[in-house]
Amino acid sequence: MKNKNTILFYVFLLLIIFVRFYLFYSINMAKLVNIIPDDASYYFKIAENLALGKGMTFDSFHQTNGVHPLWLFIITPFFLLEHIGLSGEVIFRILFFLQTILQVSAGFLIYKAIRSFTNNNVPIIISALFLYLIIIKFTNGLETPLFFFMLSLLIWFIVSITYLWHWFIAGIAAGLCILSRLDSIFIVPALIIAAIADYKTKKYLTPRTVVYFVSGVIIIVSPYLIYNQLVFGSIVPISGILKSSTSYSLLSVSDNFKSLNKLYMLVFPLAVVYLSFYWSKLNRFIESSASQNKYRFVVVLLCLTIIMHAIHTGFFMKWGLFDWHFALYPVTAIFILVEPVNYLIEKLPRLKYLITYSALILILGFICYRSASYKNFPKDWTEVVYNAAVWTRNHTSQDKIFAMKDAGHFAFFSGREVINLDGLVNSFNYQDVLRDKKLNDYLSQNKVSYIVQHAFPGRNDIISGDYEMFSLPYISHKFGVISDPLILLKKDEIYRSGIYNHGGKPMVLLIWKYNHSY
Repeated sequence: MKNKNTILFYVFLLLIIFVRFYLFYSINMAKLVNIIPDDASYYFKIAENLALGKGMTFDSFHQTNGVHPLWLFIITPFFLLEHIGLSGEVIFRILFFLQTILQVSAGFLIYKAIRSFTNNNVPIIISALFLYLIIIKFTNGLETPLFFFMLSLLIWFIVSITYLWHWFIAGIAAGLCILSRLDSIFIVPALIIAAIADYKTKKYLTPRTVVYFVSGVIIIVSPYLIYNQLVFGSIVPISGILKSSTSYSLLSVSDNFKSLNKLYMLVFPLAVVYLSFYWSKLNRFIESSASQNKYRFVVVLLCLTIIMHAIHTGFFMKWGLFDWHFALYPVTAIFILVEPVNYLIEKLPRLKYLITYSALILILGFICYRSASYKNFPKDWTEVVYNAAVWTRNHTSQDKIFAMKDAGHFAFFSGREVINLDGLVNSFNYQDVLRDKKLNDYLSQNKVSYIVQHAFPGRNDIISGDYEMFSLPYISHKFGVISDPLILLKKDEIYRSGIYNHGGKPMVLLIWKYNHSY
């Protein structure tokens, strides 16, 4: 039956690949961009510049490290294809083919990992649920699918470990996981804590285990940290610096989480409950099989990681929290479900095929339905930005320089040099410019010709076009101060989008000719 289950799962994986490849091949580019966060194009633009030999820069002038490094370096070779005539838009689609392969590979590794614990139908059900989650929620052009692949690789290594030195390989996998999403660094202290608790009872892990594991992590991660320190003066990337704060106010902690998917937040107490149950029953688990103990160790590792991650997010993050920041949370919940689902299948042996086949059909159906629905999504600001970028590419000369916050899609699809004004993929020095109120001088020195802005909350006069002047300052997230404002006049508009829905309110995107003398 194990072989039949494996074949069934392979067929399921192939069907997913076909559905997703067809989607990314056939969907209109504007609609594809419509479902992709702007941050994804930060990677694409920096990778394009790397492939052109300009270094790690978004705007071609200022070096930056405001991205998770592993995804950037994996996608950079694809932009060499521009040298043989492929457009950025074709490469954009290719990268989503790559994300599908990473997601399906992650699902396969999770299937293998769970199958080491149980050979009934549970691996198929859990892996299919895992694939549904990461495909529907986290196909985003960002580093998230790569993170899931590296996390799945780490989990598979841990449950497959036979010899002590294998923990060194697991450490290398953990290091790659960290480079794919830097906030997964909490895996290291989580493993140390889990190892200490485990050592006192089962002696499954030893101090040498931790040394091997941490050594593997250090070998992979330390070159990146050293590079950051030498080039940028900080081991933490600029995006991490800008999003970090220190707040011991429970109100601030609450603010960090109130706008997020509440189901994610339920995983935190679920993890606490699981750890409490696990450690209270640990002596009973000693008699369990080695594969069961390895599985439970993985769940403990994930639970500890998200608990530390949640504490860090609540007290040390101040903005820019999106679903992908919490990608590990629903995956942890899925792993906690493995034993309850296994218990259910064992108690209902006559229904296991019905449950398995129903789960696969439903999940595949949901993936197909969701994939088809992308083409009918209402216009979002990212689609509006894409249309503005295409207009810019066709109506402005290539030597013109633009400036914009949330500038990923506009920079990548316009083919123009665009200075990032929110600072996430700009230099550390840019924060000093904002603090010292020298933004106008900075833009003048960098020969900026045009300013782009996609949202004007509370300014109905701008949306309707009934204004004369707009004063636009920018915030330094590092120093918490406002820059000198840019003065933008109605008469200097060169592009005005149609009205679109932005958070339930009408909005427009504008491009102005920039005049430093105002």
